[in-house]
Amino acid sequence: MSPRPTADSPTRPYEVAIVGNDAVLAALPARPLQLAHAILACGYDLVVPVSWGEEALAEHALRVIAARGSVPAIYCACPSLRARLLSAGSELAPYMISLVAPSVATARYLRALQPDVALRITMIGGCPGARDLSIDTRVSAQDFLRLLVNRGISLARQPAVFDSVIPPDRRRFFSLPGGCPAPKALETRAPERRLVTITDEEFSTELAEHLLSRENILIDLSSRLGCTCCGGAATGEHWGPSGQDEILQYEPPRAPTPILDLDVEVPLDMAPLEPPPPAMRSERANERASEGTSERTSERTIERTSDARSSAKDASSRFGFPARPPSPRRANAPNVDGSRSLRQPQWRRHRPWQRGRLRRSQQRPRSLEGTRRRQCRRHCQCREA
Repeated sequence: MSPRPTADSPTRPYEVAIVGNDAVLAALPARPLQLAHAILACGYDLVVPVSWGEEALAEHALRVIAARGSVPAIYCACPSLRARLLSAGSELAPYMISLVAPSVATARYLRALQPDVALRITMIGGCPGARDLSIDTRVSAQDFLRLLVNRGISLARQPAVFDSVIPPDRRRFFSLPGGCPAPKALETRAPERRLVTITDEEFSTELAEHLLSRENILIDLSSRLGCTCCGGAATGEHWGPSGQDEILQYEPPRAPTPILDLDVEVPLDMAPLEPPPPAMRSERANERASEGTSERTSERTIERTSDARSSAKDASSRFGFPARPPSPRRANAPNVDGSRSLRQPQWRRHRPWQRGRLRRSQQRPRSLEGTRRRQCRRHCQCREA
């Protein structure tokens, strides 16, 4: 983390710290407000929870769901989740609601809320999607806790309440940890759609069953696949499917009204991604891709062969020289269109199974009696005793 400019500097930006959910879990047993006091003691001017971005994502996802109708949808605001779902191909892309990470949504909302203020935004957490131009500095939760120890700032000695200032609202109205809309928000904005949270180990089978059933559902896989904002592996200890419940345990009750200004326009949609390279695909996906490539290659070969023959005829008629005769084909070889001609070869000795045989002139002479006996067996019904 770069040194903070002095207060007398005319170009001093307003220092803002965004606290990720993984940082809150890493600081336990310290309370979230104690962590906020410690961050302010480091010289920051404002501490904002990442739940602000999750609220913006949840409200935007509700609008996208209303526009899609009754098609099943998969909420995806995590790059790790997006890479896992698209590792075998782009078949799930039409069902995905691809949004930016909650940390990026928080930073973009802050800059859109105060466009005339120079902000220097620092993300405290291990979210892999925090690589965005709206975030100036990224610090992992473990590194920041070590920074507090080096500066002599104890989390246990920090106050658990704010006395002199009003802190940013940490309550939720639309969202769950990770940004997925809460069930109550779905009941209000999309009553015909229900939320399905997949936590089983065999999530692919359950996901396929829900998509094939064409139910009007919203699927959340963030907690199952280790999203950092849901208590994923970046916290140092993987909370698994119980990460969301653990985060909600240290948050205040839900707000009765939205806590964000919904009139502020923030770009939250993720740009469409290309399928991952073959190194990140599964073996089955690579086999299917190679089979499709071989089929397309054979089709292109047939097209090029027919085009070459037609171009040869055109050249002979245009320039007056004879076209190149077609190369001799092997007996019973497939034609260009896939059919087979049953023509006989010109020389029988070119058959591969007759190359080892001797000609009749090179064989040993047979006796006349033996020759007659063989002819008798072949043409007559008599047999020798």
